[in-house]
Amino acid sequence: MPPVAEEHPPTVVGPNAWLVDEMYEQFQADPSSVSPSWQEFFQDYRPGVGTPGSGTTRPTPTPTAADRPADGAGAELPADATPLRGVGARIVENMEASLGVPTATSFREVPAKLLEVNRRIINNHLGRTRGGKISFTHLIGYAVVRAIADEVP
Repeated sequence: MPPVAEEHPPTVVGPNAWLVDEMYEQFQADPSSVSPSWQEFFQDYRPGVGTPGSGTTRPTPTPTAADRPADGAGAELPADATPLRGVGARIVENMEASLGVPTATSFREVPAKLLEVNRRIINNHLGRTRGGKISFTHLIGYAVVRAIADEVP
């Protein structure tokens, strides 16, 4: 029986295969352009072998529910697929409905030292009386609700 040549197992680098392939191109052009550990890695590296989806192209964004038709047309399901029922189906329905909700972000600058001091005072008081603690989120939430209550009839 002839001797079997030693094979290296295929390298699987996952979703960042494009980055490894770019570094490999740099290595091929100038081996000193990558760190010694990468130089060692690339000595027996074969791009595209054992790396699903690898290549020098960057990954494309995965389609979201908003990109798909609402009626599910064009969806390729396995023959043995079972539709979701109950809680799971309701979660999917709510998640897809949430994609249609407009979002907005607002920024305000507040003196954080004042928040920290007030939080410490309130937590010390709560510790001496009934217990419990409040967080910065509690204080900010209170301020937002109070501002709305003061300004909106």
